[in-house]
Amino acid sequence: MTYDPNNPYANQQQSPQQYGNQQPYGHQYGQYSIGGSGQYQYGDTSSYMNAAQSVQTKTNVMAIISLVLGSVSFALSFGVVLWLISLLIGVAGLILGFIGMSKAKSYGSGKGVAIAGIITNALGILGSLFWAFMSLLLFVPLL
Repeated sequence: MTYDPNNPYANQQQSPQQYGNQQPYGHQYGQYSIGGSGQYQYGDTSSYMNAAQSVQTKTNVMAIISLVLGSVSFALSFGVVLWLISLLIGVAGLILGFIGMSKAKSYGSGKGVAIAGIITNALGILGSLFWAFMSLLLFVPLL
């Protein structure tokens, strides 16, 4: 080995005998094995693409719509005047939530969203019924 004061890293090669049976760096990290099925170079994405295509799931649209309707129904249930609209939206969202729950088994996704939609729609319906009952108590004696 020669030492160059301008370039301390020039011509410094390590022999494999210096570190025992360890392979040189170029061969050690350049290839890897997956399950003993062979050697793959970095950048080989064919095995990843096949795995990604086989795991695709469908989107459970009914569950998402149920959650959106449940949020709207729950928000409208706080209004004294909007309880009827909230009740109608809540019933429609509750039906879609149960449909989304049954589709979640075949789609493989959306069960949690469907449950959240059912809960928010049920809360919206309960809030609507509360305000319907309160309006009956408040306004019927006035007639």
